[in-house]
Amino acid sequence: MTETDLAYLAGFFDGEGCVGVYPNSHRTGHYLLVQLTQNDDAVARALLESVRDRWGGSIREQRTSTGRVKLGYGVTSDKAAVLLRDLLPYLRGKREQAEVAATWQEGRVAGPRGPSGRLVPRSDEARQRDAAVAAHVKALKGV
Repeated sequence: MTETDLAYLAGFFDGEGCVGVYPNSHRTGHYLLVQLTQNDDAVARALLESVRDRWGGSIREQRTSTGRVKLGYGVTSDKAAVLLRDLLPYLRGKREQAEVAATWQEGRVAGPRGPSGRLVPRSDEARQRDAAVAAHVKALKGV
């Protein structure tokens, strides 16, 4: 992807993207999620497919209440941090969110696993730190 492509994608992401740090469903910690949503057409599909091919993640189709199809791209964790770092020099509106979230992800230590290999709850300190970052990213959104 060229520098021009990255700048274009960053502008697209500033308008249609989302950065979030969310608690996972098993209460074993938080995870980073980066999303892009766009109405389905050939240009949007090609763009999201190129993003998926470069940074991983997945694309899903969603039906709106009016029956239109929207495309949703999502990528999590380390791959999401790499995407944010690649876009960071060109971001404007979501720059601070991206910086905070990518830095948090890059500094995380893998969660502890129990004897069966499954993740177990993180320490209270780690969960509080994760929750504080999640709240900070949310506050940066103005929510």
